[in-house]
Amino acid sequence: MTRKGFAEKSRLTAKYLSHSFEFYRQAALSCVEVFQTCAANGRTRVLLCGVSELAEIASLRAREHGITLLGTYDPRHAEMRFLDLPVWQRVEDLPPCDFYVVTQLDGITEFVEALGNAVPRERILTPALLKVAPPSASLEIRAHRVTVRGHGARDAEG
Repeated sequence: MTRKGFAEKSRLTAKYLSHSFEFYRQAALSCVEVFQTCAANGRTRVLLCGVSELAEIASLRAREHGITLLGTYDPRHAEMRFLDLPVWQRVEDLPPCDFYVVTQLDGITEFVEALGNAVPRERILTPALLKVAPPSASLEIRAHRVTVRGHGARDAEG
């Protein structure tokens, strides 16, 4: 490899790592906001929705906020376990929970809409990182402010 080629490879590697760390920081902050909302509502039993890197980050942040993760719902994931917790492929099999936290990274809009047709929409939380509108009547997370569509607003602790 030439010096110029090595320099370009180094530059691209540094850029990739920078983007990866920025994703982690934004994902962690988005998860913290979601879990603060859960805790502020006194509801800590959460089901992640989507096997992904975001779900892995969410699992780390959940512990810091007293959140109990029940497992993950992902109809496309073939494995029965993820993060040492159960994975459900069918929405009919999901255990009772307080909130469904979307951690799906591919086809997010369609995933959220399908989920909203199967579970109570007001219990679906979408981290700000995903930049997807939650299904109507669900909670929106915006910098420690919780808005229940059609029901006014109230501040979350944080």
